[in-house]
Amino acid sequence: MTVSRNNLSFLELSKPFGNRINDNFLVSILFNHIVLYPSPTNISYMWSFGMLAGLALVIQIISGVFLAMHYAPEISHAFFKCRAYYERCT
Repeated sequence: MTVSRNNLSFLELSKPFGNRINDNFLVSILFNHIVLYPSPTNISYMWSFGMLAGLALVIQIISGVFLAMHYAPEISHAFFKCRAYYERCT
């Protein structure tokens, strides 16, 4: 049984990758979700902006967590911490 979307079957789309997609269960699930994702044909470009806004939110949350972990409330401690990071990198 093959899953089809727009007259293309899963087996036809996976031919360039060989049998690696058919053999590995996890890769097969990811391939079905990314390539054969059922979406309407009248989807607008605003969905792309929403996805980019969500990605920016995730990046801001992750960077905020890292900044909160390395926060130094005293200015002298913060200066020496930045200086130590600079010395490690150069």
